[in-house]
Amino acid sequence: MIFARNRSQGQGILEYVLIISLIPIAILLIMNITGVSVRDAYCSVMNIFGSKVCHESYFSDEFDNLDQWQIMYGNWKINDGRLCNQRSGAIFAEIPQGDDYQITLKGANLTRGNGYGIMFRSTNFEKDNSYIFQYDPGYSGGEMIFRERANRREFRPFARYDPGNTFNWKTESHDIKLIVQEDTFTAYIDSEQILQTRDNTWTEGGIGLRTWDNTEVCFDSITVDPLP
Repeated sequence: MIFARNRSQGQGILEYVLIISLIPIAILLIMNITGVSVRDAYCSVMNIFGSKVCHESYFSDEFDNLDQWQIMYGNWKINDGRLCNQRSGAIFAEIPQGDDYQITLKGANLTRGNGYGIMFRSTNFEKDNSYIFQYDPGYSGGEMIFRERANRREFRPFARYDPGNTFNWKTESHDIKLIVQEDTFTAYIDSEQILQTRDNTWTEGGIGLRTWDNTEVCFDSITVDPLP
């Protein structure tokens, strides 16, 4: 009798575990039938707690066309799904959210010339009022710099990074990420942090890309995301 009762209790526990394990499967089936994805459900919960992990990008372009951009000058073209320019040029895009964001420029490949720049917090596209992070093999023997621009004029860098003689400036593709948070700006090259600085001249605005001199460069894609 004692043996039979223990056996019955063990069987009950096993059935309980099986029922509990089937609940998530049933929920997933219901979500699939109703068209709700697991990601959407997860993001809904995370949003309740104020997390930005699932927020959509503020801006994203795989460079199928130039519809999202305002060309100020230059010969910007789409070549095989890449944005390319030769010689001097400037191109801008609005970011309505405005102040803090993360810019990721992928597959930047400089094949000729003195460099290119990523502009941010651009407040007047025609006057070119903005900050710029420059990938600049032509500056002081080759440096990456932060500087301000206004009325199409550039000011002395307020932050500089010298990668050294072993860095290959041209023909290699690089991914560049800029974190723009309040008065602090952080630059990454291929996921490695190379530079961090502070300034409070421009507090909001869009983004842009700039080239100068005889530069020839192409880019694979660009996104602007909420800060993690």
